[in-house]
Amino acid sequence: MPINFREMLKPESVFVNVDAGSKKHALQMLSGHLAREQAVVTADDIFEALLERERLGCTAGEFGLAIPHARLPGIDAPYAVILRLSNSIDFDSGANPDVDLIFGMIAPERSDEEDAKRFSAMASRLTAMDVTERLRRAQDERAIYDLLMALDAPNARKHTE
Repeated sequence: MPINFREMLKPESVFVNVDAGSKKHALQMLSGHLAREQAVVTADDIFEALLERERLGCTAGEFGLAIPHARLPGIDAPYAVILRLSNSIDFDSGANPDVDLIFGMIAPERSDEEDAKRFSAMASRLTAMDVTERLRRAQDERAIYDLLMALDAPNARKHTE
């Protein structure tokens, strides 16, 4: 069963026209927003976990989208935040384009292989069917949220997984 965007993203967890001057700055802002989603882990702890994950390999991929993520102790459910940047930034992604969309996630430390498969399927939905272009064209936070909720629909999953 796929993890749904609805399970981890709230309407107030979507931000547009975010000014980030660098990858580090974007990860700091993302960490602050993710810390507000739950009361267990601090923004500093999230930031350090995201940096550690980035050291293993850049989370930016094709289409100007990065999906920084980390598993943290004390988290009981996955939480997500999406940032649409006002300008693209270098995300140290090598041959991939600069990033202007960031979908950040934190998840429970005790995630298993099945959870990893479900997260991977969700990430695939973000890059399928020109979703990134629709996220860029979305007029505001609510439009982005609604677009992501539509990706949870059974017929949307069938075409993107």
